[in-house]
Amino acid sequence: MLSVLLACTNPSDLIVPNDQSDESEHESHDSGASDAGDAGFGLLVFAGDATVGADYRGTEQLRFEATTGGEPLCVIDIPVRSVGVRKDCADCLWAFDLTFSAPVVSVDTHCASIGYDEDAIAAIAGTSRACGFAEEYLGHAAALLVADDGAWEPVSFADWSSETGALSYAWEQGYLDY
Repeated sequence: MLSVLLACTNPSDLIVPNDQSDESEHESHDSGASDAGDAGFGLLVFAGDATVGADYRGTEQLRFEATTGGEPLCVIDIPVRSVGVRKDCADCLWAFDLTFSAPVVSVDTHCASIGYDEDAIAAIAGTSRACGFAEEYLGHAAALLVADDGAWEPVSFADWSSETGALSYAWEQGYLDY
């Protein structure tokens, strides 16, 4: 029930293609638009669901929703699977190298306005990321970790069941204008 992040091993490379994310801007903007055609403000989240055991198989969803009303403005589902086991995450209960397959767009009213035009979406296929799960990160909650330049960084709270292998997460990327 963890979501895996999109694209690269380095999370800063994949957060927002046009790098317009700035959470401090959220307080100074209108809270959103009532119509998908209007300009507004939204939250970008990478949400993932997977089954994790000896390997990792699941889907990560790039979801961009209006901050008012939660209207989906861009939804892209990306199949993800493990291609190798990682042994270098000391805090992780398990860790894998993951690869992303061809994305499927189900909602596209504002994907391009947040940096996900046709070329950027197509470029997701074949990208990879190192991902791990810590049951109790630094004495606190369960977390999804991602390798960033050789260091494992927590990026989201996560839920994983050792009985079923079900993993879920929702990795918030930030607030963006559209």
